[in-house]
Amino acid sequence: MLHALRGKLMVGGVLLGSAIALTAFGLAPHGNEPTPDSAIASVSTVTASEALSNSAADLEPSALPLVADTQTRRGETVRSLLQRLDVEDAAAETYLREHAEVRRLLNDEPGARVKAHINAQGELTGLRFTWLDARKAQEASQLALSLQADGQWQETTSQVALTPHTRLVSGTIQSSLFAATDAQNIPDSIAVSVAEIFANDIDFRRDLRKNDRFTIAYEEWGVEGEMMRTGRVLAAEFVNKGRALQAIWFEAKGDYFDGKGQSSKRQFLSSPMKFSRVTSGFAMRFHPIQKTWKRHLGVDYGAPTGTPVRSIGSGRVVFAGQQRGYGNVVEIQHDGQNRTLYAHLSRIFVRKGQSVEREQDIGAVGSTGWATGPHLHFELRVNGVHQDPLLLAKRSKALTLSKSELAQFKPIAKDMLAALSAGGSTQTASAR
Repeated sequence: MLHALRGKLMVGGVLLGSAIALTAFGLAPHGNEPTPDSAIASVSTVTASEALSNSAADLEPSALPLVADTQTRRGETVRSLLQRLDVEDAAAETYLREHAEVRRLLNDEPGARVKAHINAQGELTGLRFTWLDARKAQEASQLALSLQADGQWQETTSQVALTPHTRLVSGTIQSSLFAATDAQNIPDSIAVSVAEIFANDIDFRRDLRKNDRFTIAYEEWGVEGEMMRTGRVLAAEFVNKGRALQAIWFEAKGDYFDGKGQSSKRQFLSSPMKFSRVTSGFAMRFHPIQKTWKRHLGVDYGAPTGTPVRSIGSGRVVFAGQQRGYGNVVEIQHDGQNRTLYAHLSRIFVRKGQSVEREQDIGAVGSTGWATGPHLHFELRVNGVHQDPLLLAKRSKALTLSKSELAQFKPIAKDMLAALSAGGSTQTASAR
């Protein structure tokens, strides 16, 4: 789908071309799709079997064979699964309890899709599990069990290709980004990606305002219309304090660009960690250990022990070790002017003299040295003088496309900006 966005976009089951039809826009029903970060759905859905003949419409509903859909939960048992599917079948329950792969799926694969075929007597005639394999990004595994005429169960295992479609959704900020995306059933992984994409232009801790708006187009991958996982953000628009920012994924460059072909990526990252909270800024503060007012020469980020810490830019490690009150420390020289320091680490992943890349993990959050709890202390020195590290990314240069690359990008940008405009004009519920 990434390379096909130049021409088409699927929104709510409607295939849209470069001429976006506003009347065709509608959100597909997603509820609680099973993604690596999403909660497991707790409600089963039951529909009449597609195999029914036309004459079956005259029968009582209780006499119809059914297809029931649900998802496995943590701590699932055969009994709890069948009860949720409204199956009363002692023989099938015994068979499933003795099936090694079924037991493994119930123990190890919460969120697996389950489809059951049930006859008019409430007995199980078929059961299919579909689940993701972390090693196969574009495939799902399936186990199908079907009851034969002789009363024996037939087992089939297979690999099925995941197919992508694009979900387009909008929302309004009332309190926070995550509150707004939760209200729209947008997975946290997508919300984090949006925060990362716009981090150089929006401080999501301090710059958000009530009634700021966003529209996001992102991939979902599924089997037979059932969503199994999310992909990447394909395009997004964020209106912050009246200023509209756009970002469009360009596969050829592996980066996001605005409609004019300017990259949202700058020389330096805005934060040494993915979406995290600042607990102490670059200002005077009352030192929690020394109990005196001192100028805080860096920024502190609150995060659990073990949270990855990344280099905000490419450079060379000039120090990796212990520094008294700073505990475990990594210092990186990025160029002739800029040097960054990362302190209180629980672990260090690099060594002195090593070259590192932008976004490379260099350590993990900890509480070594003089620290009252796990956090990262982050400093920036420009020509040896401490400066506010939160300003570095905004001051750094943005990347641009060459003329030939821009020619490839413009048709993609045109379609995606039209889709974002359609999504923004048909906004769904706001977070409150």
